[in-house]
Amino acid sequence: MRVLDAGHKYELAGNKNTEPSVLQFFKDPEINGDGYGGTTVQEVLRALIERAQHLDAQVPGGGILGMVPVWRAQIVELEVRAAGRHGLCMFDQRRFLESREGVELEEPRPEDGHIYTRISHFAALCGGRCR
Repeated sequence: MRVLDAGHKYELAGNKNTEPSVLQFFKDPEINGDGYGGTTVQEVLRALIERAQHLDAQVPGGGILGMVPVWRAQIVELEVRAAGRHGLCMFDQRRFLESREGVELEEPRPEDGHIYTRISHFAALCGGRCR
């Protein structure tokens, strides 16, 4: 792995002598002064979950599925962080997201890349905003 732009852009080594891949995260110009499009950590975790499930279907066992609950929990924590940064209730959101098997299957909103804004039940849990 080689850092191309700290916190935002990485070159990842290819497997078995293939070409490297670039992993680029969204860089917010409002925070960083400059910016560009990219993905989120949540989206990478979704890909890791699907990859683990795929590998386990090919060759069952080996413990790779043990990471899936950890990655799901990380998606929840990142969504809680994002909700908090936008002034939304975090406690109720965490409780709701943690109760969802397959939180990685929730479709993120194209406008902001987050699922907490797409889950209609979330607004009912805390009235939409903290007071």
